[in-house]
Amino acid sequence: MSSTKNKLSAAKTNVILAIVIMSMGTLFLIIGFTFMGILGLIVGARFFIQAKKYKKELEDN
Repeated sequence: MSSTKNKLSAAKTNVILAIVIMSMGTLFLIIGFTFMGILGLIVGARFFIQAKKYKKELEDN
């Protein structure tokens, strides 16, 4: 039971981290670092999708 709770906590942290990465990508786009901004948004979005899927999978079990 404790292991599942730890995994769920890690999944929530991953979702927050993905949001932070996307926010940094947006900030880079606003500042003018276009390549870094687009890269940050792409990586952040992909990470966000995977993190949400993993979190939902843990919550369903």
